[in-house]
Amino acid sequence: MTLYLLNSPILTGYGLWRFTPLAPERARELATEGFVSAIGHEGAARLMTEILGREVPVARIR
Repeated sequence: MTLYLLNSPILTGYGLWRFTPLAPERARELATEGFVSAIGHEGAARLMTEILGREVPVARIR
């Protein structure tokens, strides 16, 4: 399963999505397996980089 990082809970495509609160420790665990950044704002990407301890690039994807 692919992990996507979003800075907004707006999901415009069909599919099976899970949107739940997540502790920073668990987020770091999940991110070690890789992720796709869909973070469209630089400030949000910097915050996620700090929280996850891994580079989170800005990426506006559709």
